[in-house]
Amino acid sequence: MAKVWVGTREFPSKASVTAEYQRILAKYPGDAAAVPAGSQRVTGSDDEAFIRDLIASHPDIVEKTGSGIDHFEVRHYDFGTRGVCLVRTDGTDIDVSLPWSVKHLPTTPPQ
Repeated sequence: MAKVWVGTREFPSKASVTAEYQRILAKYPGDAAAVPAGSQRVTGSDDEAFIRDLIASHPDIVEKTGSGIDHFEVRHYDFGTRGVCLVRTDGTDIDVSLPWSVKHLPTTPPQ
C-alpha cells in the first residue's frame, strides 16, 4: 500500500486515514436538541485541523468551501449514515464526502 498525506501528516495507507475519520465520527455521536436534529459541532482543534486538511484533497473543494469555512458538524443523513457537514461563513452548509477526499489523497509529501 502506498503512503498518503493529509496536510503534512503521513499515513501508511488510505485505510488508516479512513480509520482516523471514523474515530472522529464516533467522537461526536450527535445532540438530540441540536438543529438539525442529531448534529454535533466538531470542537476538537486536532479533529477540525484533520478535516480541513482532508477536504483539501476533495476535487470540488472550491465549490464546497464557498464563502469560507466557519465550522464542521457531524450530522445524520438518509439511510442511517453519518458524515461531516461544512458550515460556511455565510451560514449556508454542504455535506462533504470525506471518503471521496480520501480517494484523492496525494501519495507524495507536500512541498
